Amino acid sequence: MDASGTIVTSAKTLIPADGLEVQQPRIVADGSGFAITWRDFRKVQIGNAEPVTGVPAIQFARCDASENITSASEATDLFDAVDNSLLISNPYMNEVSIYHDLVVKTPGSSYGLIWATQTSPYEVYFSEVQISGSSVAASVQSKVSRSASSDRVGIAGNGSKYIATYTATKSGSGYETILGQSN
Repeated sequence: MDASGTIVTSAKTLIPADGLEVQQPRIVADGSGFAITWRDFRKVQIGNAEPVTGVPAIQFARCDASENITSASEATDLFDAVDNSLLISNPYMNEVSIYHDLVVKTPGSSYGLIWATQTSPYEVYFSEVQISGSSVAASVQSKVSRSASSDRVGIAGNGSKYIATYTATKSGSGYETILGQSN
């Protein structure tokens, strides 16, 4: 789509859903392409653990300016070669709510993701995706919320740090917005 909102190419399916419920896509430009995240309910199996299915989790993919999904040859069990996406959240630990956000830290190589969990105690987690050549990997998710009942997340990056926000229930009643940054 151009700056005036006119569609300049025909619609193209980047992430094949093939019977899979896909929700809440996010896309950010990163200079030479785009980073994409979404929530879906695909079957996941990590290592020798029993497969998990029907649990909402965050997936990540990158496409170039021609809308071609970047493939990665160094696949792990967190990487889905069917749609070249990387599992970010851990469906064995918690379910992802509809609240998640994505930011570019370093174009083409480093991305920050933040999300809220769908079930009590409603926590907020962060992970960083690193791309180097055909290698795509994510850091282990880390909890960033300091209280229960947290959601409505946001994240920004400046090339060396991340800053994140989320809404949390205050002691007693009401809500407060929490702001924090990485080292």
